[in-house]
This record gives sequence, C-alpha cells and structure tokens, in this order.
Amino acid sequence: VNFQGLVNWQDNGIGGDPDGGVAVTVPIPIFNKNQGAIRRAQQELTAAHRAFDQLTFDLQNRLAPTYEQFSNARNQVERYRNQILPAAEESLELTRQTYEAGESNYIGLLTAQRTFAQTSWNYLEALRTLRSAEAEIDGYLLRGSLQRSELQGP
Repeated sequence: VNFQGLVNWQDNGIGGDPDGGVAVTVPIPIFNKNQGAIRRAQQELTAAHRAFDQLTFDLQNRLAPTYEQFSNARNQVERYRNQILPAAEESLELTRQTYEAGESNYIGLLTAQRTFAQTSWNYLEALRTLRSAEAEIDGYLLRGSLQRSELQGP
C-alpha cells in the first residue's frame, strides 16, 4: 500500500485558496499469479533433478568395475560351492575307498588329496575376493557420496 500527499499552499491563480490531496494506491494482483516464484521453483526442481542424475551417474561409474568383480566372484563362489567342491570331495572319497580296498596306489590318493586341497584353496580365494568386493561396494556407497560439493553445480 502506498500513500501520497500533496499540499498546495501557494495561490497560483487557479482558485486562490491553499488546497491538498491524498492518494492511496493498493496493488491488486489481477494478472500476477506468482509466476516468477513458480518459474524459479521449477528451475530449482530441474536443477535438483540434474544434480541427482549426475550423482547417480558418478556412483555408477565408480561402482561399475567393483560390481563386475563382485558379480564374477559371487558366480565363482556359487559354482565352487554347488558343483566343484562336492565333485572334488566325492572324488577324494572314492579314491580313498579304492585305496583302502587295495585297488589303487598311494600316489593316486595323494593326488586326489592335493586336488581337493587346491580346490578348497581356490574356493577360499574366490570367497575372499567376494567379501573384498562387498566391502569396497559398501565403502563406495558411504564415502563421499553425499558431499555438498557433489550436489551443487559448477
């Protein structure tokens, strides 16, 4: 609301007496529907979406090689657990039984034991790789992912 006042104390030949006036103006937003604030909010929303997309892209780029290693290790651990280790254990047991029955020599038993031990060692290595990749993924998701500088634009 604006107030304006006017006092004419001097006779300028118009009417002779001093006179005055008061003006009050009230802006009525007939055509203004807060369009500026709405546009600003839309631009801020668009900027937030872009920042989110950029953060997602950055996380994917950092995570892709580690996730590939994790996926490969997980498949290898499952293959060892479900196929290779049971087959190696069965082979060792059959070789042990044939040795005890006198149908195979001691070298064959030692070879089966060495094969089983090496297979178990390979399984443990695959399991270590899997756990290491899991820890690295957890670290990527926690370390620096939500820093303020990454959320702000350049």
